[in-house]
Amino acid sequence: MDSAPKDGSYILAIVAENDSRHLGYMAGRMFVIRHEGRLDDYDLGWAVFPGFGGAPDRYFRCWQPAPPPPPAVVGEGG
Repeated sequence: MDSAPKDGSYILAIVAENDSRHLGYMAGRMFVIRHEGRLDDYDLGWAVFPGFGGAPDRYFRCWQPAPPPPPAVVGEGG
């Protein structure tokens, strides 16, 4: 996850095996996530699905860029 963008861009990431009560049971699943950045040397972590944020890098084993939205959606606001 060191090479993943931490600028609010959406990416696809696979959850690693971990002991988190929130994400541990999700190991091996892929999610769209984004990183909100850093505040004065405090890492805000990865925002995952609604209701869970602040996940550290170690909770994910790999990532790839998210594909662009379909052309019909671009510029339509949603």
